[in-house]
Amino acid sequence: MKKITTTFLAASLLMMYSCNDGEKSTSNETTTTNMSTDSGKGMMDDQSTTTDANNAGNAAGTDNNMTMTFANEAASGGMMEVELAKLARQNGASADVKAFAKMIEEDHTKANSELKSIAASKNMTLPSELMSNHQKHIDDMMKMKGMDFDHHYIDMMVEDHNADIASFKNASANLTDEQLKAFATKTLPVLQKHLDKAKSLKEKMDKM
Repeated sequence: MKKITTTFLAASLLMMYSCNDGEKSTSNETTTTNMSTDSGKGMMDDQSTTTDANNAGNAAGTDNNMTMTFANEAASGGMMEVELAKLARQNGASADVKAFAKMIEEDHTKANSELKSIAASKNMTLPSELMSNHQKHIDDMMKMKGMDFDHHYIDMMVEDHNADIASFKNASANLTDEQLKAFATKTLPVLQKHLDKAKSLKEKMDKM
């Protein structure tokens, strides 16, 4: 009887030990699973944060490029308008063309000064020389005089102001820089006035 009791106690202890071992194993597996899940979630969160930061950086870069492109082209184009207007008043033949050139010189000189002021307030560096495509117009027209100059100048003004209006409309609608956006919006009616007058002169001159 004593032997049976001893055997029974040994068996009970073995079962209890086995149960505890199983609980520890389950507990360890659960902890490991939770750690893996948390780690995976952390990696996903990190990746999401990195993607958001990259997207924000790309958007900022695109906005900055658009702003600088508009400012540089507007500055160079404005300088070209003034130089061509001065040339028209010297080399042109028609009184109407010279009067138009005077208006162009005054309006674009004013717009150029305003753009420079905005750029200075933002520590933006605008071009001090004309872009090559703008300089080419001046180089070509310096060789012309009289009615040849007048016809070429007015044709060029129609073409150039159509392009300017498209550029300034895009800037007015899409720039994120509020000052440059306001500048584009404010300048649009002036450019439209120039285009309307250039078209009127072109029609008149084509009939001569």
